[in-house]
Amino acid sequence: MIFLNQLLKGVFHAITTDKNNLLITWGDGFGDSLLLSSVAYEWKVRTGKKVAIYTKFPDLYRENPDVIIYPYMQNLIFPFKTRITKDIHFPIYAQWTPENDFSMPPDKHIIAKMCEFVGIHNTIHLRPYFHLSEKEMETNFKYRNLILIQTSVSSARLPMKNKEWYPSRFQEIVNVLCQNYHFIQVGSLQDPPLQNVTDFRGKTSIRQLACLMRQSQLFIGLVGFLMHLARANECPSVIVYGGREHPHQSGYLCNQNIASYISCAPCWLWNRCAYDRKCMADITVQQVLEAAHRQLQSRSKPLEVEKFIL
Repeated sequence: MIFLNQLLKGVFHAITTDKNNLLITWGDGFGDSLLLSSVAYEWKVRTGKKVAIYTKFPDLYRENPDVIIYPYMQNLIFPFKTRITKDIHFPIYAQWTPENDFSMPPDKHIIAKMCEFVGIHNTIHLRPYFHLSEKEMETNFKYRNLILIQTSVSSARLPMKNKEWYPSRFQEIVNVLCQNYHFIQVGSLQDPPLQNVTDFRGKTSIRQLACLMRQSQLFIGLVGFLMHLARANECPSVIVYGGREHPHQSGYLCNQNIASYISCAPCWLWNRCAYDRKCMADITVQQVLEAAHRQLQSRSKPLEVEKFIL
């Protein structure tokens, strides 16, 4: 019933709204779909109008004052939008050539590229947005000194081996810090499991996970959806970047981003590597632990926001 009401609301708004309103979509990726919230925020700041988002993931945008949600239902309502809107935008930031296992590196931060794609200029904020209801904000998971941890992004729709670190090293981090912090492992049920953690893999909705992040002192993980979701929910993070891409291209200033600046990086290759992923192998447990301590000692909300001028 909630889904149907949202659908009808979207169709009604589409029929009655200005034909020049912006309509954007992404597709199957959670992380990139969440980044559409950045485009919506910047668009509304400039025009006063909400952005219509055609999505398979409406939970990413519920309660968002910048967005009109069009839930994905095959082609049931897509013809409405093509008639009543000026354009349908797919704000891609890096062209992928699957035959080469390669994405063209963006010449600026991916959020800036997405905003530029739809004609947004001047100062933008390099961060995504996620809004919770008052009731959701009151959710209490009854954990103290909470750290969320992720071991893999291999369950993504388009997985990339060059984003993967080592589950055994994540386990070492837990072993060192679990005396003083309660760890919850988040991510997909297929992710390598850890010991000495509360296992929430595959057990939370997106919105429950967002609530959990709001109550956490730290997220430790990899480049991907959970990195973006943590930033959107004011959860400081330690992100193991390696060398596939670099933080200035897709990360956040407020995070501790551990990258490898070797000669072949950033390569923007997805899975193949001629150097046995040296960029990831060179990142040590000690580096991640030191980054975690820095975040835990300096934690503040709201998190610092980097700005970019287009």
